[in-house]
Amino acid sequence: IDEDSFPYEVNEILLDNTQNLDDAIDRVAARLVVNALKLAGPSILTTTTTDACAFFAGSYTRIPAISNFCTFAAVSVLADFFLQVTLFVALFVFDTRKKLRMALDERNKNQNISNLNIISQQVQESSIYKPTTWYGLVYAKYLLSIPGIFFVLTTTIVITTLGIIGSMHVTMDFRYNWFYVYGVGSNYVPKNDHFLRKRFKSLSSGEESAAYYGLYTKDADYFLQADAMQNLIYQFSALKFVDPASLQANWYSAHQQWLIDTSQTIPSDSQTYLISIKQFLASDDGRAYNKKIFFDPNSGQISATEINTRWLQPKDARQSIHWMRAARRRAKDAAPQLRPIVFAPPFVWIEGLAIITNETIRSLAIATSVVIFVLITLLGDLALAALVGSMVVSICLCVYGSIYWYGDHLNFISGFFIIISVGLATDAPAHIAHTYIHAPTNTARDRVVFALDTLGSSVFRGAFSTLLGTLVIGFAKTYVFQTFFWYLTSIMVLSMWFGLAVAPCSLALIGPYLYSTKISQEVSSKSKAVLTTADSSEDDTDTVVYDTAYTRTDEENDIEE
Repeated sequence: IDEDSFPYEVNEILLDNTQNLDDAIDRVAARLVVNALKLAGPSILTTTTTDACAFFAGSYTRIPAISNFCTFAAVSVLADFFLQVTLFVALFVFDTRKKLRMALDERNKNQNISNLNIISQQVQESSIYKPTTWYGLVYAKYLLSIPGIFFVLTTTIVITTLGIIGSMHVTMDFRYNWFYVYGVGSNYVPKNDHFLRKRFKSLSSGEESAAYYGLYTKDADYFLQADAMQNLIYQFSALKFVDPASLQANWYSAHQQWLIDTSQTIPSDSQTYLISIKQFLASDDGRAYNKKIFFDPNSGQISATEINTRWLQPKDARQSIHWMRAARRRAKDAAPQLRPIVFAPPFVWIEGLAIITNETIRSLAIATSVVIFVLITLLGDLALAALVGSMVVSICLCVYGSIYWYGDHLNFISGFFIIISVGLATDAPAHIAHTYIHAPTNTARDRVVFALDTLGSSVFRGAFSTLLGTLVIGFAKTYVFQTFFWYLTSIMVLSMWFGLAVAPCSLALIGPYLYSTKISQEVSSKSKAVLTTADSSEDDTDTVVYDTAYTRTDEENDIEE
């Protein structure tokens, strides 16, 4: 709401001395708030719907972290919209009443307006629309000039090209050391996480050449499955990325050697074999394997076993995925009777990397399709919806390409921001496009000026406040927060660029061919209540004069009389 219009509204209060002052202020405040909702409400509804639908679409992924966040974000967007149209509006009315009373008191102190001719002149002047903000007066003038449009389009082509090049070179990777807080020391690693502690020691010493992975077998009669167990150990040690020496120190081979060294009687059946295993674990030679064999507390039979295997360090994520799948196939083929499992903590991330590319593309496609459908429905213009949709796709493409330019890799953390970029990238272009459709002017250029003048400041402040909120995260030491800062910054900067530069220039160029512009021009030729464009002789800005179509109440008509 433009505070400059308050005095003109207050003039209605001054004309009727018999009117209750509070009632008059309430009526004017309600009209101002209603006008504000008429102007911003549909745009907020459009962006809220697109954001919520984009986040809900992004939740349909097999990666739990991304799915949960997208669901949380969608619900938060809807809750925010509910509060905007209920609680915020109520508080807005109270605040507007307060400002009106302050304006009335200030007006009464400075001057006593009783001349109806002066009031009539002010009301007539208030019905002349002129751009009032820097975005409508200065920014639009230079942006929509030929050099301005050329600069915007050229820069956009360069940015999009860099995004395409970066997208072609994006690689997958995930490393444990990304989650270490540098300079904290080994105390940072939890004591009960043996894998991380071993990993941290190798990283601290600079020897990140190998890591340990577990080869597990389930409940079975290991006396009858002796050949299967031997074949599993042999076949697994034959893998190129597995250190064969690491499999020599396994519980099965150690038990066999213990029988020979201690001249124990070779077990002849399953029961004596089980007794022999327990005696071995109680001996000095077998105590080290107590945690490698697990017994069923009820039956006393072996329920699971573990063999540590040492793998070489993969050069990238694709090799990690290949090795994980190759190891699982080899173990399954070598001893299906033992139902072997190959697992280590990194497999949690590797499993995500194995599907992150397909899941990212799938989620992006679903979210973008939903957003475009919503835009078509709410904007009512297929070409305009396609224009906004193309900007959203361009922003997502540039954010995806920035993975390469930042020296990062595609994983479930960076992929998370690619998916949510659909919802965040829609706001600014959709706001400008929606205001363009409902602008009270005829020509495409005037509509763009109106959109920038009306929402340019709001769009910029919304994005800039988000950037300020994430600025402190840039000083974090961990990979997750640094990634959050860089990608969210990229999304908001690109959103501002496409919303405040690309969208206005594109609408100024193709606006005359849009359905919404043509239909508005047809209606304007038949209606007195629409705007006509005139050039101001005082400055270079556009001045729009129109006949007000506001229908006053009986009380306000009495005031006019």
